[in-house]
Amino acid sequence: MYAIKINNICKTYRIYQKPFQRVLDLMFNKKNYTEYKALQNINVEIEKGEAVGVLGKNGAGKSTLLKIITGVVKPTSGNVDIKGKISAILELNSGFDQELTGYENIYVKGAILGYKKEEIDEKVEEIVEFADIGEHINQPVRTYSSGMKARLGFAISVNVDPDVLIVDEALAVGDDVFKTKCLRKMSEFRRNGKTIFFVSHSLYTVGSFCTKCMWIKDGELVDYGPTQELLPRYENFLKEEKAKEEKKKKAQGKSQIDKKAYIEVTNFKFENKGKFKAGEDIVYSFNYEVKQDMPDLKWSFTIRDAATNLIYSSDKMNKDYLIENSIGKHTLKVKIKNVLLPGKYLLSGELRESTGIFFVGYSNKRAFTIEYNENDNKNGTGLVYIDHDVLNNE
Repeated sequence: MYAIKINNICKTYRIYQKPFQRVLDLMFNKKNYTEYKALQNINVEIEKGEAVGVLGKNGAGKSTLLKIITGVVKPTSGNVDIKGKISAILELNSGFDQELTGYENIYVKGAILGYKKEEIDEKVEEIVEFADIGEHINQPVRTYSSGMKARLGFAISVNVDPDVLIVDEALAVGDDVFKTKCLRKMSEFRRNGKTIFFVSHSLYTVGSFCTKCMWIKDGELVDYGPTQELLPRYENFLKEEKAKEEKKKKAQGKSQIDKKAYIEVTNFKFENKGKFKAGEDIVYSFNYEVKQDMPDLKWSFTIRDAATNLIYSSDKMNKDYLIENSIGKHTLKVKIKNVLLPGKYLLSGELRESTGIFFVGYSNKRAFTIEYNENDNKNGTGLVYIDHDVLNNE
């Protein structure tokens, strides 16, 4: 007996180059867009009690498929038939009210999943114990780190006793102890005849946990079958893709500048070990050595959230970002005015000359944390605090 039956699922997105083209499309029924086919003709039947690992590179369509299965996104065509209740962890903030406490959010998310208050009353203590976030359970979720949100989200999803559990990279932000705890709980699910959909870039975890795998490439189902048969094929595919990329880079590298012959970057570090209070300046530094004459040198930085969504990228061509470019060793110390709300973030940066022909990275998605600041009133929901004043009130 199947738990999930996916019938000829297709999902096509309309891509508009400019916002006003949507209006023209509605008014004059003209095709001012290009179509992006995220999923094409996906057909698969998942038996009850299977633990299915969803394989595929970034952009293959894995998350889109899971969102369609859970009803978050509607397919362009086709349908999904699910036997029983479903619970999903797709995004860290999904289903959470940022202003409510963790304890209150247990009831909110339970209601979203279709459970009555009385049913959650029976499970709430078990959920709190599994999440294991201490007194933070009584604090607003906006003060939580990404790891704490993952703990609470997973604890709710696995302890409401669903028939189908869907996990999309939720364990990527947890610590190793919690990951082990989650995998044990999922194993218990599987033994009890529950069905699990699991997306992870850790092939070791997929291989050791999942009974079957689904491989998606460019929106199409390549194959579905036993893990011991499909996983080696997928690993060989990744090796071949990596070899192609390395060959391509090697070919390009023959005509590229040897970056280390011009400049070398060392000793990147955040102050306070990368932990800053909300409202406090973000400070980092690094050393760099200029080895040959360069017309000029500029620095830039990019900040992303834990899910790698872009928050801010500085203007790489702005003359205000010029730094010392004389031959020799130098240190750059940077202070960023902090408007970020509590959570985990990633910082990347680079040095380049104004032509853009030469550039070198000094930080590649280095993680830092913004913590709740009891002495600062700049709080809110979202990623950044936007300063504001009342100009008039009559």
